[in-house]
Amino acid sequence: MRTLLKELVQQTILIVLVWTAGLALGIFVLALQRFCKLKVQNRKGLFRQGPTLVVANHPSMWETIVLVGLFFPKYLFAPHRTPWSTPDKRNVYDRWYVAWLRPHLIAIPRDDARELPSALKKIIKALCRGETVILFAEGGRTHKGERHLRSKTGKRIRLLKRAALKRIFLGVPNLNIVPVWVTTPDDTRLNISGLPGQWHPMHLLIGEPLLFQEGMSIEERISQLEQTLLELADQVDHMTD
Repeated sequence: MRTLLKELVQQTILIVLVWTAGLALGIFVLALQRFCKLKVQNRKGLFRQGPTLVVANHPSMWETIVLVGLFFPKYLFAPHRTPWSTPDKRNVYDRWYVAWLRPHLIAIPRDDARELPSALKKIIKALCRGETVILFAEGGRTHKGERHLRSKTGKRIRLLKRAALKRIFLGVPNLNIVPVWVTTPDDTRLNISGLPGQWHPMHLLIGEPLLFQEGMSIEERISQLEQTLLELADQVDHMTD
């Protein structure tokens, strides 16, 4: 009885969130597209049956918001399809003005390795329920990294976080991994205070789910994900020429 009541409360909170914050966010994203401030290609690629991990590069704070809004209006009528966001615990999740959104956030404690297994466990549980999780696997904004991979045209990403991805890949069978490339200027602010900076035009290219060859190791799969992201980056350049 207690478990049933808990689930009922959680579902009620989720419905309230999607019909308030979710509705406002969806309208905001539609307005950006309408006024040519946001271009999204292959949006339908986000919507998959079964566990789906959306992995994007992380040049700014805006894509953490926009990617959720791309699931509008579907989540209004199917709240359980609302994607889980994975914000940094110290910079975003712990801010007082984010408190009301926490029921559908999974905090990533990048400054405390001891807490990371708990966060990964929550991500794996959500995926095993067939839900969608948005993950910025560079481990922070792109510009903050010390080691980068580059595409043929010079676009860059940080090396993806191996330990976290390995736990997820091993813990979730039949996982859809959807790569997303975000083109927008790097947000180089030192103190983000959990808030996005100035808006700049943004271009998102959603790729198709990764297909791995039989027998590939986890490291090989992560490397394929990195290369796919960089290939998407070069495709965006070609499309906007």
